[in-house]
Amino acid sequence: MSSNDLENLAIISMIAGIVSAIFVVLGAGTGMEFFGLLAGLFAVGAGVRVLRVEANNKKLAATGTIMGTIGLAIWVLIKVGSAAAFLWHLL
Repeated sequence: MSSNDLENLAIISMIAGIVSAIFVVLGAGTGMEFFGLLAGLFAVGAGVRVLRVEANNKKLAATGTIMGTIGLAIWVLIKVGSAAAFLWHLL
């Protein structure tokens, strides 16, 4: 990949990470939550790809990777909380 492609991928990773965190938090229980999950997976994948090579925008890629991971963690916590609430309801 050229350095321009890596810079673009780092920027897209950062944007996808921020979108992931926003969509997962604000779209809990709606269709936006699914798109937040996809954006989080893309942000982490793209960010790690940029971080593994020599690139100039590693800070942007790290931001995207971290935000994507936060979005994915929030998604998991929401799902675990929903399952726990459902199981508590059965008691």
